[in-house]
Amino acid sequence: MNQFKYTSADDKTLIYSTSYATYMSGGYIHEIKGQSSDAILSELKQLRDYHWIDRYTRAIFLTFGLYNANANLFVHCSLLLEQLPKTLELIVRPSFQPFKLVQLYSGTDLIYCLIYVILILYYMYTEIKLIFEIRKAYIKQFWSYINWGIIVCSWFGIVIHILRQAEFKKMGQSMKSGEKKALNLQYFSYLDSVLTYLLAFCCFFGTLKM
Repeated sequence: MNQFKYTSADDKTLIYSTSYATYMSGGYIHEIKGQSSDAILSELKQLRDYHWIDRYTRAIFLTFGLYNANANLFVHCSLLLEQLPKTLELIVRPSFQPFKLVQLYSGTDLIYCLIYVILILYYMYTEIKLIFEIRKAYIKQFWSYINWGIIVCSWFGIVIHILRQAEFKKMGQSMKSGEKKALNLQYFSYLDSVLTYLLAFCCFFGTLKM
Protein backbone atom coordinates (compact mmCIF):
# COMPACT_ATOMS: atom_id res chain seq x y z
CA MET A 1 0.00 0.00 0.00
CA ASN A 2 1.49 3.32 -1.10
CA GLN A 3 0.23 5.20 1.94
CA PHE A 4 2.64 3.19 4.11
CA LYS A 5 5.67 4.22 2.03
CA TYR A 6 7.43 7.53 2.45
CA THR A 7 6.80 9.59 -0.67
CA SER A 8 8.41 12.85 -1.76
CA ALA A 9 5.83 15.39 -2.86
CA ASP A 10 5.78 16.08 -6.61
CA ASP A 11 2.93 18.63 -6.67
CA LYS A 12 4.86 21.69 -5.39
CA THR A 13 3.78 21.23 -1.79
CA LEU A 14 5.57 23.81 0.34
CA ILE A 15 7.39 23.41 3.64
CA TYR A 16 5.11 24.06 6.62
CA SER A 17 6.45 25.54 9.87
CA THR A 18 4.76 25.87 13.24
CA SER A 19 5.91 27.08 16.64
CA TYR A 20 7.08 23.59 17.50
CA ALA A 21 8.40 21.98 14.32
CA THR A 22 9.06 22.32 10.60
CA TYR A 23 7.51 19.75 8.26
CA MET A 24 8.97 18.99 4.87
CA SER A 25 6.86 18.48 1.76
CA GLY A 26 7.11 14.68 1.70
CA GLY A 27 5.48 12.12 3.96
CA TYR A 28 3.07 9.22 4.09
CA ILE A 29 0.40 10.35 1.67
CA HIS A 30 -3.07 8.93 1.16
CA GLU A 31 -5.26 10.40 -1.55
CA ILE A 32 -8.97 10.06 -0.84
CA LYS A 33 -10.64 9.23 -4.16
CA GLY A 34 -14.20 8.65 -3.02
CA GLN A 35 -16.87 11.09 -4.15
CA SER A 36 -19.61 10.16 -1.70
CA SER A 37 -19.51 10.48 2.07
CA ASP A 38 -19.84 6.70 2.46
CA ALA A 39 -16.81 6.08 0.23
CA ILE A 40 -14.74 8.63 2.12
CA LEU A 41 -15.70 7.15 5.49
CA SER A 42 -14.88 3.68 4.16
CA GLU A 43 -11.36 4.78 3.20
CA LEU A 44 -10.81 6.43 6.58
CA LYS A 45 -12.04 3.29 8.34
CA GLN A 46 -9.58 1.22 6.31
CA LEU A 47 -6.72 3.47 7.40
CA ARG A 48 -7.81 3.11 11.01
CA ASP A 49 -7.99 -0.68 10.73
CA TYR A 50 -4.45 -0.81 9.38
CA HIS A 51 -3.20 1.55 12.13
CA TRP A 52 -2.01 4.16 9.66
CA ILE A 53 -1.92 6.62 12.59
CA ASP A 54 0.04 5.36 15.59
CA ARG A 55 1.89 6.76 18.59
CA TYR A 56 4.86 7.72 16.41
CA THR A 57 2.77 10.03 14.23
CA ARG A 58 3.94 13.62 14.66
CA ALA A 59 1.42 15.50 12.54
CA ILE A 60 -1.48 14.89 10.16
CA PHE A 61 -2.37 17.21 7.28
CA LEU A 62 -5.78 17.15 5.67
CA THR A 63 -5.85 19.38 2.59
CA PHE A 64 -8.51 19.94 -0.02
CA GLY A 65 -9.62 22.64 -2.44
CA LEU A 66 -12.98 24.29 -3.02
CA TYR A 67 -14.24 26.37 -5.93
CA ASN A 68 -17.24 28.67 -6.14
CA ALA A 69 -18.08 29.21 -9.80
CA ASN A 70 -20.54 32.05 -9.07
CA ALA A 71 -17.94 34.14 -7.22
CA ASN A 72 -14.93 32.86 -9.23
CA LEU A 73 -13.29 32.01 -5.92
CA PHE A 74 -10.88 29.22 -4.97
CA VAL A 75 -10.25 28.21 -1.35
CA HIS A 76 -7.23 26.23 -0.19
CA CYS A 77 -8.28 24.40 2.99
CA SER A 78 -5.72 22.87 5.32
CA LEU A 79 -6.31 21.20 8.67
CA LEU A 80 -3.25 20.31 10.74
CA LEU A 81 -3.43 18.00 13.75
CA GLU A 82 -0.11 18.23 15.58
CA GLN A 83 0.94 16.09 18.54
CA LEU A 84 3.58 17.51 20.87
CA PRO A 85 6.23 14.87 21.66
CA LYS A 86 6.62 15.49 25.40
CA THR A 87 3.19 16.49 26.65
CA LEU A 88 1.28 14.50 23.97
CA GLU A 89 -1.01 17.50 23.63
CA LEU A 90 -3.01 17.69 20.40
CA ILE A 91 -3.13 21.04 18.62
CA VAL A 92 -5.50 21.71 15.72
CA ARG A 93 -4.53 24.40 13.23
CA PRO A 94 -7.18 25.17 10.57
CA SER A 95 -6.32 27.35 7.60
CA PHE A 96 -8.65 28.64 4.87
CA GLN A 97 -7.06 30.80 2.18
CA PRO A 98 -9.44 32.18 -0.47
CA PHE A 99 -8.12 33.62 -3.71
CA LYS A 100 -9.16 34.29 -7.29
CA LEU A 101 -7.15 32.36 -9.82
CA VAL A 102 -9.08 32.79 -13.06
CA GLN A 103 -8.53 36.32 -14.34
CA LEU A 104 -10.90 37.39 -17.12
CA TYR A 105 -9.37 40.44 -18.75
CA SER A 106 -11.30 42.86 -20.87
CA GLY A 107 -9.77 45.30 -23.33
CA THR A 108 -9.84 48.07 -20.72
CA ASP A 109 -7.98 45.93 -18.16
CA LEU A 110 -5.20 45.18 -20.64
CA ILE A 111 -4.85 48.88 -21.43
CA TYR A 112 -4.51 49.69 -17.72
CA CYS A 113 -1.87 46.98 -17.31
CA LEU A 114 0.08 48.34 -20.30
CA ILE A 115 -0.10 51.90 -18.96
CA TYR A 116 1.19 50.71 -15.58
CA VAL A 117 4.18 48.96 -17.18
CA ILE A 118 4.98 52.08 -19.23
CA LEU A 119 4.83 54.25 -16.10
CA ILE A 120 7.19 51.91 -14.25
CA LEU A 121 9.65 51.98 -17.16
CA TYR A 122 9.50 55.79 -17.22
CA TYR A 123 9.92 55.84 -13.45
CA MET A 124 13.05 53.69 -13.76
CA TYR A 125 14.45 55.94 -16.50
CA THR A 126 13.93 59.01 -14.31
CA GLU A 127 15.62 57.45 -11.29
CA ILE A 128 18.60 56.15 -13.29
CA LYS A 129 18.99 59.60 -14.88
CA LEU A 130 19.06 61.18 -11.40
CA ILE A 131 21.76 58.73 -10.31
CA PHE A 132 24.09 59.94 -13.09
CA GLU A 133 23.22 63.59 -12.47
CA ILE A 134 23.62 63.96 -8.71
CA ARG A 135 25.61 60.74 -8.04
CA LYS A 136 26.52 60.46 -4.32
CA ALA A 137 23.83 62.90 -3.28
CA TYR A 138 21.25 60.47 -4.65
CA ILE A 139 22.22 57.84 -2.09
CA LYS A 140 21.68 60.29 0.77
CA GLN A 141 18.13 61.11 -0.28
CA PHE A 142 15.45 59.24 1.67
CA TRP A 143 12.88 59.38 -1.13
CA SER A 144 15.18 57.61 -3.57
CA TYR A 145 14.77 54.39 -1.54
CA ILE A 146 10.99 54.84 -1.54
CA ASN A 147 11.02 55.25 -5.32
CA TRP A 148 13.08 52.11 -5.86
CA GLY A 149 10.85 50.26 -3.43
CA ILE A 150 7.89 50.99 -5.71
CA ILE A 151 9.86 49.93 -8.79
CA VAL A 152 11.18 46.67 -7.31
CA CYS A 153 7.84 45.63 -5.82
CA SER A 154 6.09 46.41 -9.11
CA TRP A 155 8.45 44.28 -11.20
CA PHE A 156 8.32 41.40 -8.73
CA GLY A 157 4.53 41.65 -8.79
CA ILE A 158 4.52 41.39 -12.59
CA VAL A 159 6.77 38.32 -12.45
CA ILE A 160 4.60 36.65 -9.80
CA HIS A 161 1.47 37.39 -11.82
CA ILE A 162 2.97 35.85 -14.98
CA LEU A 163 4.15 32.82 -13.01
CA ARG A 164 0.71 32.37 -11.46
CA GLN A 165 -1.02 32.50 -14.84
CA ALA A 166 1.48 30.01 -16.29
CA GLU A 167 0.84 27.56 -13.44
CA PHE A 168 -2.90 27.97 -13.89
CA LYS A 169 -2.55 27.19 -17.60
CA LYS A 170 -0.71 23.96 -16.73
CA MET A 171 -3.45 23.03 -14.28
CA GLY A 172 -6.11 23.68 -16.92
CA GLN A 173 -4.31 21.46 -19.43
CA SER A 174 -4.08 18.70 -16.82
CA MET A 175 -7.83 18.92 -16.17
CA LYS A 176 -8.66 18.88 -19.90
CA SER A 177 -6.55 15.75 -20.41
CA GLY A 178 -8.97 13.86 -18.13
CA GLU A 179 -6.30 12.98 -15.59
CA LYS A 180 -8.07 12.23 -12.31
CA LYS A 181 -5.62 13.63 -9.81
CA ALA A 182 -6.21 15.76 -6.76
CA LEU A 183 -5.25 19.41 -7.26
CA ASN A 184 -3.01 20.98 -4.67
CA LEU A 185 -3.87 24.67 -4.39
CA GLN A 186 -1.23 25.47 -1.77
CA TYR A 187 1.29 26.75 -4.31
CA PHE A 188 -1.33 28.92 -6.03
CA SER A 189 -2.42 30.30 -2.66
CA TYR A 190 1.21 31.11 -1.83
CA LEU A 191 1.71 32.99 -5.11
CA ASP A 192 -1.51 34.93 -4.55
CA SER A 193 -0.42 35.90 -1.03
CA VAL A 194 3.00 37.09 -2.25
CA LEU A 195 1.34 39.15 -4.99
CA THR A 196 -1.01 40.72 -2.43
CA TYR A 197 1.93 41.66 -0.17
CA LEU A 198 3.82 43.22 -3.09
CA LEU A 199 0.81 45.30 -4.11
CA ALA A 200 0.36 46.36 -0.49
CA PHE A 201 3.98 47.57 -0.33
CA CYS A 202 3.48 49.50 -3.58
CA CYS A 203 0.41 51.21 -2.10
CA PHE A 204 2.30 51.95 1.12
CA PHE A 205 5.28 53.52 -0.65
CA GLY A 206 2.95 55.41 -2.97
CA THR A 207 1.03 56.78 0.02
CA LEU A 208 4.26 58.05 1.58
CA LYS A 209 5.04 60.00 -1.59
CA MET A 210 1.63 61.69 -1.68
